[in-house]
Amino acid sequence: MTGIEKGLKVGQEAIFNLISSAFQKIGAFLPDLLGSLIILFLGWIVALILRGISRRVFRIIGIKYLAERSGVNELLKRLGIQKRAEDLLASLVYLAVLLIVVVAATEVLGITIVIDTLNSFINYLPKIFGAIFVFIFVSYLGKLVRQVVSNFLESYKIAYASAVGIFLEVLISVFAIIMALRELGFETT
Repeated sequence: MTGIEKGLKVGQEAIFNLISSAFQKIGAFLPDLLGSLIILFLGWIVALILRGISRRVFRIIGIKYLAERSGVNELLKRLGIQKRAEDLLASLVYLAVLLIVVVAATEVLGITIVIDTLNSFINYLPKIFGAIFVFIFVSYLGKLVRQVVSNFLESYKIAYASAVGIFLEVLISVFAIIMALRELGFETT
């Protein structure tokens, strides 16, 4: 056997080993990929179902009423957001479930950097929900205080009764923003 034939044989073996190794890696990866796709599909269906359920639950517990009374729905319209507060909260539930599903799917694939980033975001989601709830509740409280104070001062024929009510509502709204930012972990001092 000549040197050229030996070189060709070694080259053929190297190419065969490379192709064989690639097929083995693809064969080992395909079940993980299929499992990940199944998790994504089932998780998407569960997220859709939970979005519908949470929308109904938010309506039952009165988020719609709080958002309308506090002016949150009006604020959303001014910001160009066409959805109501309970629909936005339901969408947040949907996205949270999808994020959890994506983390599970990426764990099956073993992509650790994506898993760590998504886990950090998922751990932050309760703070977002808490901040939204605090903002809506305290904004509603501000509107209520405005109405009570304005009506009380007007009943005694005090000038600027409406202005005092508006001032108190704005002050309480500022506190609502500060409390929501604090809930999100921002320094508010």
